[in-house]
Amino acid sequence: PVESVVVCTASDATVSVASLAVQTTTDSTGQFALAGLPSRDLTFSVRLAGYRPANATLSLPAGRTLNVSITMV
Repeated sequence: PVESVVVCTASDATVSVASLAVQTTTDSTGQFALAGLPSRDLTFSVRLAGYRPANATLSLPAGRTLNVSITMV
C-alpha cells in the first residue's frame, strides 16, 4: 500500500495512477492511501485547481508500505 501526504493548503486534491486507472482524493489534512497496487515503478499524478500538477514516479516495494510526500506549488 501507499500512504502519503500531498503538501498543499487545500483538501480534495485528486491523486491518480493512470497506468492502473486508479484514483483517490486527499482528505482534509492532505493525506491519502492507496492499497492493492502492484510492486513496480508507478507514476502518481496529483491535481488540484489553483496548483501546478505534480507527478512522482515511485518504486513500490513488495509487501511493504511506502510513505511519500508530494509538494504542490
